[in-house]
Amino acid sequence: MYKSLSHLAKAADDWIWKRLFGTEDYMELHPPVELRLRMLFRMPVQFIAPEVCERPIFIVGCPRSGTTLLYSLLQQAPELKFLGQESHWIWEYCHPPRQAPDHSQVLKGGDVTGRSRRFIRACYGAAFGADRFVDKCPTNALRIEAIQAVFPDAVIIGLTRNGPDNISSLIDTWTDPDRFQGFEVPHDLDIDGYQGGKWVHVLPPGWQQYTNTSIEKVCAHQWRTLNRALTDAKSKLPSDQFIRVRYESFFENPVETYEAIFEKLGLTWTNEVQSHVSSLDQHVVNTKTNPQLGKWRTRNPKRVSNVLNEIEPMMNTLGYSVPNPEKTNA
Repeated sequence: MYKSLSHLAKAADDWIWKRLFGTEDYMELHPPVELRLRMLFRMPVQFIAPEVCERPIFIVGCPRSGTTLLYSLLQQAPELKFLGQESHWIWEYCHPPRQAPDHSQVLKGGDVTGRSRRFIRACYGAAFGADRFVDKCPTNALRIEAIQAVFPDAVIIGLTRNGPDNISSLIDTWTDPDRFQGFEVPHDLDIDGYQGGKWVHVLPPGWQQYTNTSIEKVCAHQWRTLNRALTDAKSKLPSDQFIRVRYESFFENPVETYEAIFEKLGLTWTNEVQSHVSSLDQHVVNTKTNPQLGKWRTRNPKRVSNVLNEIEPMMNTLGYSVPNPEKTNA
C-alpha cells in the first residue's frame, strides 16, 4: 500500500513539475518541494530584478568522480547555500539537448541568449537571492563556457579520478537500474554488457557512435570527454576561478585537501568541519560499496583492461600512471 501511494505521489509530482517547467529535464531530478515553491513565487520578481551572488561555486567532473563527496563536505560551511538537487533542468529548459546540432549536453558561451541568461539567473536568484551557493552537477563540465557567460566570476571545482576506477564505477551504475534509471534518447541501444534501453549519465559529443558498442567503451568515452572539458577550462580560466581536485587526495590526505579547498574558496575552516573530514569514512555517500583505490581490479577488471590503451593519453594529461592489467585479481 505504501509503495503504491509513493508511486502515485511521484507521478503527481512529475506531472506538476512538467506543467510548470517543461519536459526538458532529461534526468527528471526535481529540487525539493519547499525549494520549488519558493522559486515559483520569487521567479517573477527575479526576471525583473535578478539577485546575483558573488563567486558562486560549481562542482563539475565525470560522474562517479567524487562530486557528491565534495558537495556533502561543503554543506558543512555555514556561508553557503545549496540547491539540494542537480541543476539539469535550469540549463536545459532553454537549451534542450534534442535541439543541439549534435544532440549532446554541451552548452557553449555563444549558445547563451539574452532570454536564457535571464531565465538561468532568475532560477538561481529565486532559490538563493544574493547568497553564495554551490551547484553540484557533473554534466555542467560540458557547460563551463555557459556558466562563465551567466556568472563571470563563478568558481569551477573540477573533480578528476583515475580512469580505471572511474570507468569501473560508471559501468556499475549503468548496470544498476534501481539507482540510475537513465533517460530516453532518439536511438536504439545495443550495448554489450548493458541490457537497458535508456542512456545513463551524460550525453557527450559523439555519443551516437557508441550505441552499438561495449559498455566499457561507452564509459571510457564519457570519462575522456568530460576530463577533456576540465583540462580545456583549466587552461582558459584564471587560477582563482578553477580549482582541480583529485578524487584520490580525499583518501590520501583528506584534512589537507579539504582545508586547501576551503582556503581557496574563502570559507571558514572550523573545528566542526575538521571533525567531519577526519571521520570521512563514516560519511560515504551515493555508493553501495566503500570507496577503495584500485577497486576496478576486483569489480570490472576485464572490461576496464579492454580500454586502457584508449584512455592512456588522457591519463597522462591528468598525471595518472596507466596500470598494468596483468596485476588484476581476476
